Amino acid sequence: MIEKALRLGASEVEIFEINARMHNVYIDNGDPKIATSNSWKGTGIKCIRNGHIGFSGGSSPEETLKRSIHLMKIAPKDENFHSLPSPKSVSGEVDGAYNPDLLNEDLVEMGAKIARAAQPVSIMYGLIRAIEYHTHIMNSLGVDGEHRGTILFIHLNAKRGSGEGIVKWYSAGSYSLDVLESLGTNLRERTNRTVLARPFSGKKGVSALIMPGELGGLLSALFFAINGEQVNRKRSLWSEMLGEQVASSEITLIDDGRLPGGLRSGTMDDEGVPTSRKVIIDHGKLKSFVYDSYNGGIAAQPSTGNGWRRGVRSVEQAHLRQASCAMSNPVILPISGSESVEDLEGEGDVVVYKTADPSADPFSGSFALELRDATYHGEPIKRALLCGNLFENIKNVKISTEVEHVENAVLPAILFSGLTLVGIK
Repeated sequence: MIEKALRLGASEVEIFEINARMHNVYIDNGDPKIATSNSWKGTGIKCIRNGHIGFSGGSSPEETLKRSIHLMKIAPKDENFHSLPSPKSVSGEVDGAYNPDLLNEDLVEMGAKIARAAQPVSIMYGLIRAIEYHTHIMNSLGVDGEHRGTILFIHLNAKRGSGEGIVKWYSAGSYSLDVLESLGTNLRERTNRTVLARPFSGKKGVSALIMPGELGGLLSALFFAINGEQVNRKRSLWSEMLGEQVASSEITLIDDGRLPGGLRSGTMDDEGVPTSRKVIIDHGKLKSFVYDSYNGGIAAQPSTGNGWRRGVRSVEQAHLRQASCAMSNPVILPISGSESVEDLEGEGDVVVYKTADPSADPFSGSFALELRDATYHGEPIKRALLCGNLFENIKNVKISTEVEHVENAVLPAILFSGLTLVGIK
């Protein structure tokens, strides 16, 4: 296909292929049932001639190539494009990224175990998804690499009276009966706690311990700030702050493309560039940004192995997307002197277990989290907003010694100071 594209006029060619199969088990009123099971193959082809880029994806390689060549011929020139990646030595696999037995597991029984552990709370609805996939990336400059991976994603929702409990869990394939039972136990505890919740009134300045499960979404504003594309576009508040103190000295952020069991772990990214373990923030100081090959070229920097097409909950339609700049597996490391979650719970005014939308504005850092499962001085509360600014509040934090895998990240609980708790009428 590469040779054919070159004969048709392309000067550089990239081909990405994926082959995957997925099982979904849905839980309805505590009853797990298989709803879907499917397999798919797909090809994405990028053809380039003198900066004119055509990309197309589909299930037929021949038709996909035809569309890509056509788009290349009519596309305006991209003055920012430099070159596709050149080959570098890549070998081996990352431990825990692939579990070939995952799709042979009885996912219905897996759901039943979780439901039994959650009793007497009933799981109203939920999803258990298992995916096995294989990707292959080649280009005309000599890149030729493959990756195998698995994903296990679980999302459960329970309701009891006026209380609601929600848990999510992600894995690249390593799990155990204890983990499944703990999901059910956690769901029961959360549901029972929210049954007791009382409305919060007034406005208070508070410190708040935010649990790892809610941090991933909130910290996405920081991940936006270190994304090479956003830095190039001057959208990042940290575009001109390399070497400066941007966070508390307790914060050391790593981007680890070879994290054992990481959902975006592999010896290479989705462009065929070798991955690595990179220090992004070192004891609060901004050390580096992350780049795919396109944005690295704009910044006159090499790709850091952060060109990704596949998601972490599913890899569907990965072949329909060009690689874009994204974190692989963000890791915040505990430091010497960190306290346990239990100790930090005692220090904070508010403990946050679940919010409606754990996110902050990536441009300003402002957030207003609607609390779904939280306590105020040990008492469950509801109908309240926790407000602050992530870029300012990250400068005054304490982090826990314990960490959890949350989606593709490894995060501690973080105690933030200087927030505001506001009741909602």
